This record gives sequence, C-alpha cells and structure tokens, in this order.
Amino acid sequence: MIRRPPLWDTYLFIRKNRFRKKIKMYKMVFQMFVDRTIAIYLFLLSGYAIIGLFIAGDFIRDYEAELLFIDKHATTFFWSIAVLLPLWFFVQSFRHPGVLFSSSEDQLSLLPYPRQRIWWLVVYEKWLKQLMIYGMIGLFLMLFTPFSSVVVLQYMLLFIVMNVLMTIPQWKLFHTSVVMKIIFGLFFAAIAFIGLLTFPKIAAIMLVMGIFMLNVRFSRTLFHDIQWGRVVELSDEHIWKMPLIDKASGITYRRKNKHRIFRNIPFLKKPFTYTTKAIHRRLWMIYFSKQIDSVLKLIGSLAGLLIVLAFVKRDWLMWLGIVISVSIYSSVIARFFKDHFQSDLLNVLPWDLSSFKKTCLQWVWIGSIPILIPLVTYMLLHISFWTPFQLLFIYYSFLFLYHTKIDHMIALLNHKYEFFQKRHTLGLIFLLMIFLCSRYPFLSLGFVFVLWSMKKWNRRVVLA
Repeated sequence: MIRRPPLWDTYLFIRKNRFRKKIKMYKMVFQMFVDRTIAIYLFLLSGYAIIGLFIAGDFIRDYEAELLFIDKHATTFFWSIAVLLPLWFFVQSFRHPGVLFSSSEDQLSLLPYPRQRIWWLVVYEKWLKQLMIYGMIGLFLMLFTPFSSVVVLQYMLLFIVMNVLMTIPQWKLFHTSVVMKIIFGLFFAAIAFIGLLTFPKIAAIMLVMGIFMLNVRFSRTLFHDIQWGRVVELSDEHIWKMPLIDKASGITYRRKNKHRIFRNIPFLKKPFTYTTKAIHRRLWMIYFSKQIDSVLKLIGSLAGLLIVLAFVKRDWLMWLGIVISVSIYSSVIARFFKDHFQSDLLNVLPWDLSSFKKTCLQWVWIGSIPILIPLVTYMLLHISFWTPFQLLFIYYSFLFLYHTKIDHMIALLNHKYEFFQKRHTLGLIFLLMIFLCSRYPFLSLGFVFVLWSMKKWNRRVVLA
C-alpha cells in the first residue's frame, strides 16, 4: 500500500520552493547591480534609515495634536468606513478572484488531493497573512503614535472581519457575468450611499447581514461554474509579476489571456449579426475588455471623488467635483478613441469613424452608471425646482464635450488640420456655468443653448 504524504506537508513544500525561487531571482538581480562600492553605500543608507526612525518619532511628536484630533473622531467615522469597505471588494471582483489559486495548486490537484481542500488551504493562508499584516500595523500604531489602543483594535478587527467575510462573495462574483456584478455592486452602493447620508450604523449592520447571507448562499455552490483556467492565469500573474525582476531583465511578465472577461456572457454565444453597428459595438467591447484595469480605475476614482465630496458641507465643492468628473471622463474617453485606431488592426483598415463615435457612446453611458449614482442621489437629497434643469444641463454639457473631443480626434486620425478652438472654449464656458449653478441655479436653463450649439456643430460636421 502506497502511503502518500499529508496535503499540508505537500502544500508547505510547494510554498517553500516558491519562496526559495523568488529569493534566488532577487539574489541574482542584487549580484548583477551591486558591487563592493554600491554595497558600502547601501550599508550607509541603511544607517540613515535607522536614524530616520528616530526622526520619524520626532515628526510624530510634532504632529501629536493633529493625530489626537484624528483619534478623537475615528470612532465617529467607524461606521461610515464599515459601510464603504465592502464596495472595495465588489470593485475588485471585476478583475481578481480574491484567492490566489496558481498553476502550482492546479498541478497539485491532479494528485490524489481534493481541489476543494487545496482551495481552503489557500484561503486559510490568506487570512493568516492578513492577520499578521494588520497585527504588525496595529502594533506599530499603538507603540509609536498617540492613537488609543481601543481605536486601533476596532479598526484592526473591522479590516480583518471584512476580509474574511468578503472572501467567498468576491470569489463567486468574480465568476458571475458582468451584468450580475453590476447589479450587486449598484445595489450595495445604493444602500451604502443612502446609509452614509442618513444612519451609517444601521446601513453598516444591514450590509454585514447581507454579506453574511451571501456567504451562506454562495457556500452551497462554492465550486460550481468556476473558471479555473482564468483564476490560474490571474494568480500566476500576481505571484510572478515582480517589478524589480522585470526592470532588471527588460522582460515584462504577461499572461496568456486565454480566458477573457466577456467569454461567458450568454448573448455573446448567440449567432452574430453582421451589421455595421453590431461589428463596431463588438470591437469596442473587445477594446474596453483589454483596457479593463484603466477603465475601472477611471470610473472608480471619479465615483469615489463624488461620494467623498457629497459629505462635504460646502455645496460648491460638490459642483466642482461634477465639473472635474465631466471634464476628465470626456477627455479620457477621447484618448481611448484615438488609441483604439492607433494600436490595433483598425489602424490599417478603412472604417466609418462617425459610426464608431455613436457606438462608443453606448459603452460610455454604461460606464457612467457608477458615476451617476452619487450624482443623482446628491441631487435628489438637495431637490428643488431647478434640479431637473441642472441634470439636463450636466447631461447636454457632457454630450457637447464628448462630440467636440471625439470630432477633434477624428480630424487628427484623418490628418485634417481643423480648428476646434471655438468649440473647446464653448465647452469650458459650459463647465464654468455648471460650477456656478451651485450659487445661481437659473444658469441651468442654459441647457437650451447647449442643445442648440450641438445641433449647429453637428450640422457643420455632416456638411463637411
């Protein structure tokens, strides 16, 4: 009878060899770039770093009053942070499963070890690492800062519990369709945003109860319909993508991308209709799937900006955030539009750029949903007679900026040297009027002028 080693021993053997391989690679890089002279300088630098710890202590004492102020109000914002923290895991579920099940664990599952047990070992290891990291951070804060131990322990417990509770929901949401992710995300975002503006403690308790119910629901089908190939690809990239090694070797780690984010969407498996709009819409979907990291960072940053500014008592800051969001969103989309035709096969093929502009706008509206949630919620909570006109003014101003910047990019792609100075100046005036709407809401009636300007310039483009 063959006696196989316990799973835990085999798992530790794999982990030790992975760690040794990484150490060996870093050692090779160190030997490549560091000679005796540089080693002496590094030794001196480490001495300065030790001295810097004492300087940091003096720095903390200099700002002791500010730190005590933060400590005093930390308890007040505890429930607000507890409400916002789960949203981070929902955003992460678009691009990361939350559990690093790499090719090593995948190969281990080919041996007489259940894949489910291996997965749970990876999860336990993740929780243990997080416990150690948060424990070290908390110990540092309690020893070297004036923060009270109660506050530090509260936040340590919050982050540890949220990481544990969100492991299974993030794992399952990663494997669901994009539509389901958006539905879950919008539902929890709406609860969080409304709760932050009303009763954060109640909203946090509701969210935790909802997350607990998701754990119970998802635990029954934890390993059903799992895209193991995609999980392995992303895990290998996360483990072996080492910036220092890439910089030293000049070779960047790239995953094979066999498993695309949209591959399991049902309507993509239906027979394709070969019309101009359908082709253009599909090409945009493929492009944005390749740029998914940049897209999520853009949308998440703008939505986070509006959420933060919504709680500031000064209304003009929220309107400034709206202006910044409209300007940045339209500008980045224009850059995406130009990049699409410069870095892909479309660069050498003749295409109807005006049709591409229309189909791109459909994806732009989908991407704007997380940004619109805090904006519309803020407007409804500060509703007045002018609110509908203000929303229309923001909507048409964004459309004007979108068409202006995309038309500019189309002219550059066609090597036409047209002047867009008047339209860009007019767009800046509209942005200024949006900002002034906080104090002079009657300016929102300017949406009529924006609509007239759009028709005027679109007519000129058609005639050209």
